Amino acid sequence: MKYIKKYRFIFLIVFGVLLFIKAILCMLMLGLLIVLIGIEISLSLKKIQVNGIKSVGKIVGYNTDSDGDKTPIVEFLTINGELINASPLVYTSVNLIEVFTLNRMINKSVSILYDSEEPKRFIFMNENGNNYFTIFIIILVGLAFAILSVCNLLGYIKFG
Repeated sequence: MKYIKKYRFIFLIVFGVLLFIKAILCMLMLGLLIVLIGIEISLSLKKIQVNGIKSVGKIVGYNTDSDGDKTPIVEFLTINGELINASPLVYTSVNLIEVFTLNRMINKSVSILYDSEEPKRFIFMNENGNNYFTIFIIILVGLAFAILSVCNLLGYIKFG
């Protein structure tokens, strides 16, 4: 993510220019960007699983986005005594019962693994399968964008 943040303005400028020159290249750039983000999150997840420090946190609330999706805010202490109040690196709510009972989860204890170098990057210990499935879908979508745009550039598919 640090490279994406570092070069985001260059990406936006190139994206904007290509939008007027050959728009399908924007689709290729977007697909590759999605794949890179998926791979980077996957590597971060693996790093936390291998080198992460176990802790117990408490759900103190939820962040709600514009679509109404809620991500838990977890509070926990690091081994250095630093109080962290953040959302997990990857979170996917796939359990419908959990979605409808989120308010009952406030003040509940949860087991987490956090990155010793960056404690705000943490994951729930019991959601490894869901995390990797989410990342797999993200990478798949990015690959689909990239493959479709390459097929269009090679003349195999025509869009609008």
